[in-house]
Amino acid sequence: ESLSPARRRKEVLDVVAAVFAVPTEPGWPWYIVHPQHSSAYHWWATVVCGAMVVTLFTTPCELAFPNWGKSTLALAGNVLLDLMFMADVTLQFFIAYFDTEHGLGWVHHPGRIALKYLTTYFVIDALSSFPLSLVSLVLQDGAGKRGLRVL
Repeated sequence: ESLSPARRRKEVLDVVAAVFAVPTEPGWPWYIVHPQHSSAYHWWATVVCGAMVVTLFTTPCELAFPNWGKSTLALAGNVLLDLMFMADVTLQFFIAYFDTEHGLGWVHHPGRIALKYLTTYFVIDALSSFPLSLVSLVLQDGAGKRGLRVL
């Protein structure tokens, strides 16, 4: 049975709304994620936490031991982790937050979300997601490695 384009579009939007739990409140942008109702967001947060645990154990070893993690697989893993953390920094600009300070409830305005993130955790997240593994590939000489260890 063939669906009309309008019906197909509605079904696709229904699936997107179900996965990302897009609230139906007036004025809530479709691309803003509700952190309490989005199963995709909870899955992503779990994956990022796992990536942080991996990084917690591998980074000190990479910096202390010069030959640690020099295999192609280890480098690919590091690049993948770096990309995940950079994607998470980007995603934070699209996650609603609950404002208890001003009694606003769920804030879903993109500008307010960005301002809140930029004035709280953005600098820490941006610096910690900086792709050190890519920098270490570029800085192959001894002076570059010493500088990387200082970082």
